[in-house]
Amino acid sequence: LQMFFSDLIDQFTMHVPQIEKVKNTPGAEQVKRLMAYLADNYKSKIRIRDLADEMGNNRTYLSNNFKRITGCSPREYLIEIRMEKAKSLLTKTTYSISQVAAETGYTDPLAFSRMFKQRFGESPKKYRQDTEALFISDQKVDVPDAYL
Repeated sequence: LQMFFSDLIDQFTMHVPQIEKVKNTPGAEQVKRLMAYLADNYKSKIRIRDLADEMGNNRTYLSNNFKRITGCSPREYLIEIRMEKAKSLLTKTTYSISQVAAETGYTDPLAFSRMFKQRFGESPKKYRQDTEALFISDQKVDVPDAYL
């Protein structure tokens, strides 16, 4: 189980650019602030235009700067955060797919399921079943000597 969660964390850090890895280049502080905001508010409805206005930039400048520094757009970054959180919730909780969708910022469970399948190649339900099967097959069972 520890190895499974360790792999899950490793996958998350591979796919989602981390704030501490953003180099000090022009605009990096603004990108770090945006990354932190997205990570803290992924459940909310987020419009990059509103964030850009709040930061005193236009949406295009902010998006281009973000992509130049992180390698992905703010929208892609937000989706990646949401999808990694969804994988974690599907693995660690018994929440329904609708609950997982809501917990990750999706108001429409169907849109959530489509995005999940697009990202990971299987539905949230199938992902949950596969990870449960993996967990069960990795468990060790003590068999009394009398049965050996």
